[in-house]
Amino acid sequence: MATRSGLGYSPLSGRVYWGRQNSETGMWVGNDKRDVTSEFLQVMEHKFPVNTTHNVSVNGENKYRVIVVDMGREVRVDGKVVE
Repeated sequence: MATRSGLGYSPLSGRVYWGRQNSETGMWVGNDKRDVTSEFLQVMEHKFPVNTTHNVSVNGENKYRVIVVDMGREVRVDGKVVE
């Protein structure tokens, strides 16, 4: 079984982990994964500063837009307030 170090998100805990994963399935291997949620969020804040937008491209084509706003700003998507 081939493994690699990787970053992953757990929908059960809502946390971000770094550890060894099975290269084919992405499942965690062993018990050495580490909770890196705080570090991940700090990096995200540096990559995507507050009150900015960034396009995310896949294979050279813009696919997504990341919008980061402070909690005091109202955000509407398709006319609906996002909370």
